[in-house]
Amino acid sequence: MMMLGALLLATQVLASSPFVAIPKEAESGYHLNLVGNFYPTEEEFQRDIGRLEAMVDSAIALKGQVTASIGNLLAVHGLLERLDPLWSKAYIYAHLRHSVNTEDRACMDRIRNVSGDLSSELSFVGLEVAHLSPDTLSAWLQRDPRIARFEWPIRREMRRKNHLLSLPEEELLATLSPAMDPWPRDLYQACLDRTEFPTVGASSGDTLSVLYSYGQLRIDPDRAVRRAAYYGYMDAMQRHADLYALALRNRVTVKNRLAEVRHFSDFTEEALFDGFLESASMDSVFQWVTDRAELGKAFQELRRRRIQGFAQLDTVFLWDMSLLPPGVEHPRWTITEASQVLLDALGMFGEEYRSELASLLDPANGRLDLVSGPNREPGAFAWGYHGAPWQFFSFSYEGFYGDLATLAHEGGHAVHYKLIYNHGVPPLVSDGPSYLTESAAIFNEILVTDHLYRMATTNDLKAYFLQKLVGSAMSVFDIVGSSVLERDIYRAAAAGVTIDEALLDSLNLANNRVFSVFTSLHPESAKDWQLVSHYYDSPMYYVNYVVAQLLAMYYFERHQTDPSFVQSYLSLLSSAFDRPGPELFAERMGVDIMSKSLVQMALQVAERWMADLEALWKEQGI
Repeated sequence: MMMLGALLLATQVLASSPFVAIPKEAESGYHLNLVGNFYPTEEEFQRDIGRLEAMVDSAIALKGQVTASIGNLLAVHGLLERLDPLWSKAYIYAHLRHSVNTEDRACMDRIRNVSGDLSSELSFVGLEVAHLSPDTLSAWLQRDPRIARFEWPIRREMRRKNHLLSLPEEELLATLSPAMDPWPRDLYQACLDRTEFPTVGASSGDTLSVLYSYGQLRIDPDRAVRRAAYYGYMDAMQRHADLYALALRNRVTVKNRLAEVRHFSDFTEEALFDGFLESASMDSVFQWVTDRAELGKAFQELRRRRIQGFAQLDTVFLWDMSLLPPGVEHPRWTITEASQVLLDALGMFGEEYRSELASLLDPANGRLDLVSGPNREPGAFAWGYHGAPWQFFSFSYEGFYGDLATLAHEGGHAVHYKLIYNHGVPPLVSDGPSYLTESAAIFNEILVTDHLYRMATTNDLKAYFLQKLVGSAMSVFDIVGSSVLERDIYRAAAAGVTIDEALLDSLNLANNRVFSVFTSLHPESAKDWQLVSHYYDSPMYYVNYVVAQLLAMYYFERHQTDPSFVQSYLSLLSSAFDRPGPELFAERMGVDIMSKSLVQMALQVAERWMADLEALWKEQGI
């Protein structure tokens, strides 16, 4: 079975027939089956909303009495445990409908408004639990063992005591949230939908959209085509730069104001607090990585010099960076082949993991949506709710390495949460800090790339995948750069600085100079802050990627040297999130996630891989 991936790969590299990532006759299998996996009719969706409202009404009967007795505390949390999956099901269904067609807004608007109302009506629960006496909780835990099931959700609320407002204020904020929170993201998406991205005539004779076929255009052998695609995309994005800046300014302003009301210095502190991290510790991690920024630049220069040599170019621009030596092609995989590569590469995790991954990838199950089209959300994600199979959405699948890596990443999320459910973890402790869940997804990317590297049948392919492996490790510099920029934007706003397009360009340009050798060649890169959709839809999420990338490198090193690693890792994946993330990780893996030694180890791995790549290129006479 392991040889199949290499054989498929070799076939794609040598094939001369036109590549088709998803055959036309198979496209129907690569759309989400929302009818089968969620609701057969929209009426069923509306019925579930009615059930949610009835359950919340039951909880309201205990308002003011949540902590009056053990029975009441158990009753409320038992109800929340039943409420959580049902609420998630309705919300995710609406979001997926909107993702595949952003003009389909009815269900999304409905669940957003209902969620605001229900959150408002349930605000009393968190407030009352937060003010429960630690001594009372300890006594009740000894008296009734059933409370242990909800101990962590209770302690998590108690930790927020000093950051909660009065009940009327909490209710008002929850009610207003659907109006305050989504609109920057909605404006960002509306701008994308209304942007006319140009088409470019490719060397193949096809006329391709720079939005839907950028992956193909960026590897076109004609330099003029690559340049036209790059500037076509960047220029199109800049047409609404003022509106992107407006959306981001309002996102930052509202988040900061709400954080200050809750007694945080700004939203960056609040976001880290929720993940049981501290601003000073995270700043240290950022600085330790930034101190080694020259390593990331050295990799960029190594690639530039190589391309400059075999392509006979005076200057290598960003649109040249995907060039390969003469006679070498970018490998591509049909969706069927990509699925098999993932199963081969990740089979080391055992039958349960492999079975759950195979279920996600099987088009008969209707859990994948990867066929490009109009009015689709940018990017890719996996999402689901406790007890149900997760779904995977991607803007498009073109069969390139990046598409394969994305499938491995999001597949990691889907399997992780299914393992949690399979091992009996209760709903209220089934989700935890994103830096832990993202670490499992990034580790999958590394393992798949390493598998392709080891199975490659030629030195050209080995060099290709080793470069991708180095690139994965070096991506920590890009991620830190994006995180530092976002942090600085929030801190500037908290200090009273006006966040406008000019400031965003200035902050971003200064940041790019630290991490990129291309800044002087590409002044338009000052605008690439508007390409980070997470700034709009998931504020301060990039911090999770920083920690996760470092943890994933740690996993890989342990995997190479410790025979017991896989068992420890699977134990981590199937664990309840019933304590702070750093504490859970230290218990399972024996490492402090905020330690300088972890950062140093990850960067040493990156440096070692880069040395291996340089040696391989020298063997090839480059």
